[in-house]
Amino acid sequence: FIGAVLMIDSLNKSGFSAFRLSIPSPSELLQIVELAAPVFITMFSK
Repeated sequence: FIGAVLMIDSLNKSGFSAFRLSIPSPSELLQIVELAAPVFITMFSK
């Protein structure tokens, strides 16, 4: 959870509003999956 908050905070600082509801484009969705996948793999492999 803390990681998610920090990630949202860093996204907001880089000019991306994480709290703005918008439908991501396929390329954005792929980028989100690429960023999130290692985190999920690390979490579920324990």
